[in-house]
Amino acid sequence: MSKNSFKVSAFTPKDFKVISCAASDSLAKAKSLMVLNDFSQLPVLDEKNKILGAISWKSIGKSEFLDNESNLVKDYMEDAAVIKNTEDFLKYLKLIARKEFVLVKNYHGELVGIITTYDMTINFKEFLIPFLKIGIVEDSLRKIITDWQLEVKGGKKPENLVFSEYIKVFQDEKNWQKMKFRNLDKASFIDKLNEIRVIRNKIAHYKPDGISSQEIFNITSFAEIIEKFSDSYNSNEL
Repeated sequence: MSKNSFKVSAFTPKDFKVISCAASDSLAKAKSLMVLNDFSQLPVLDEKNKILGAISWKSIGKSEFLDNESNLVKDYMEDAAVIKNTEDFLKYLKLIARKEFVLVKNYHGELVGIITTYDMTINFKEFLIPFLKIGIVEDSLRKIITDWQLEVKGGKKPENLVFSEYIKVFQDEKNWQKMKFRNLDKASFIDKLNEIRVIRNKIAHYKPDGISSQEIFNITSFAEIIEKFSDSYNSNEL
């Protein structure tokens, strides 16, 4: 699966509405915006929509504990973790967990999104787990092709195949006979691979509405099965 699937931009809403405050705004305004929008933090931007930092209930609490009597956002502002929307999302999982939120900027340095630990929780079930299971499926298919020395049209290496090409490899009758999967119906196996291909494409293109619970179950259960198949080299059990 392409690493493009895990770009930070895939995890930021395309209809993201910037709600922010300026460093010169009053603390009362920042608090009001957070309360009215049920936010735990707000980005602090300059007049060109560039990120200066953030203000949060946590940063306000810390400053008030130190008897800060200012009524300006700039005196409660903290440095914010900022990442580019073109970067690999997986690199920042620990950072998001530690900081509780990150601000996302585009090529011009403008704010284009916020990712919070809550977003991670939602995405973990609906996207990250299925994505990891797809990785297991593809690794297993490559292992089967390599171990059984299956013929690949065009001489491609298994790691360079797209999912539809995996299916073609297993559709080849010579390849199927070579694997000696005696108790496995070829047509049923190909049908299952096509079903997984459809789910994989949804995940790869990160559909905003995610995938269904049934599809999550299908990819999870198949990942376990195909991993066992990939370990069956020189076995006549299947």
